[in-house]
Amino acid sequence: MSSGFSLIDFLKIKRDDFFDSESIIALGDHSIDDESIDDRLYVSFSDVKLQFIFELDDDDDFYLSTVFLERCDYIVSNMESLLGLDISFDAGRDVVRSLLGEPKERGKFGQKTILGVVPPWDKYFLDTGKASLHFQYSFDSLGVDKITLQCE
Repeated sequence: MSSGFSLIDFLKIKRDDFFDSESIIALGDHSIDDESIDDRLYVSFSDVKLQFIFELDDDDDFYLSTVFLERCDYIVSNMESLLGLDISFDAGRDVVRSLLGEPKERGKFGQKTILGVVPPWDKYFLDTGKASLHFQYSFDSLGVDKITLQCE
């Protein structure tokens, strides 16, 4: 990891602490959109395809619960520092599994849902058991399209 900053370390962080952190301030050059709906705050750096969901806790503070990363130049070039893992979006399902082992949950291409056809995916639970890492692959499983980091 190059900068000592990992999104995994940010899970459960309070909203104000999140926006005051140097790593997020560095994203200030990118366009930011936010919207509050009920007990959630949605924050998006849309031009770098990085999105965050903050949820309201019992103390009426928002904490970071979910991070979405999608393939784009910024995410690809900062992947290792963002996740603290040496996995790129060019890594296929076989590569991810060789690095992280067998996933705890998995889905295969073609499962139909109300949203249509679902691409293949794998879900890992981090050592703490309090967070998960979800990889959504391309339809041929030869690359990663989206990564979701979420509090459990």
